[in-house]
Amino acid sequence: MGVSDAVRNPGSYVGEKQRVYRSILFDPDTFYSEYAGKRGIVRELLLIAVIGVVGLIGTLYAVQTLRGEYSGDILTDDVGMQLWGNALAPLIGAFLLWVGFTVVLYAVSWLYSTAGSFYMLWKNTAWALLPALFANLLLTAAYAVTTYTAEFDGSDELNSSHPDTMVAFMWEQIAHEPMVVGAYALGVVFAVWSGYIAAHGVAEVRKLEVDEAYRVVAVPVVAYALYVGYQVIGTIL
Repeated sequence: MGVSDAVRNPGSYVGEKQRVYRSILFDPDTFYSEYAGKRGIVRELLLIAVIGVVGLIGTLYAVQTLRGEYSGDILTDDVGMQLWGNALAPLIGAFLLWVGFTVVLYAVSWLYSTAGSFYMLWKNTAWALLPALFANLLLTAAYAVTTYTAEFDGSDELNSSHPDTMVAFMWEQIAHEPMVVGAYALGVVFAVWSGYIAAHGVAEVRKLEVDEAYRVVAVPVVAYALYVGYQVIGTIL
C-alpha cells in the first residue's frame, strides 16, 4: 500500500503495517515468503537506522546525566568531547551488528548449503534485528530512571589529564547500576528472539530446513549470550 493509499485509507494502512510487523516477530516464515521482497534495501537501512537512533537517545541521556554529575576540573573539553563521541556508539554499532551478524550467518550456513546470495541474507538479517529495537528501548528506560551516586575520588590515576581513563571511569559507574545491568542481561532474551527470526531468514535464502537454520543461528546467539553472561558476572563481582 503506497503513500496515496495511506492518505485515503489510513485505517487499512495501519492495519496492514501491524500485520507485517506481527509476522516478523511471531511468524517470520510468512513474513519472508510474502512481505520481505527481493529488491531494494531502503526499508532495511531505515530499520537499522531507527534501532541505532533509539540506542543513541539512551546514551545521549546518560552522557547528559554524567555531565551534570561530574563538572569543574574533571570534565575538561577533551573528556567532554570523548563522552559525546562514545554516545554515538549505538548508532554506528547497529550497522556493524547488521554486517557482522550477516557475515557469521553466511559463513556458518555455508557448511550446509551454498545456495543464495550474501545480499539476500543481508536483507533478511536486517528484519531479524527488530527485537534489538526493544532491547535499546529497555536500556534507554534504564538510563532514564537511574541515578548515579559514585563520586570521583581525586586519585592520581583518575585525573583530567587522562581523558580515556576518566571517560572509562564514568561509563563504569553507569555499567554497575542495577537497572542498567538488568536491562543489559535481558538483552539475551531479545538476542534469542532475533535468532528465531533469523533462522527463518537463513532457511529462506539458503534453502535449508528450519532445524538446520536453527543450528546455524545458534552459533552467534550462544556466543553473544556467553559474552553477556561474562560481562554481567564481572560487573556484579
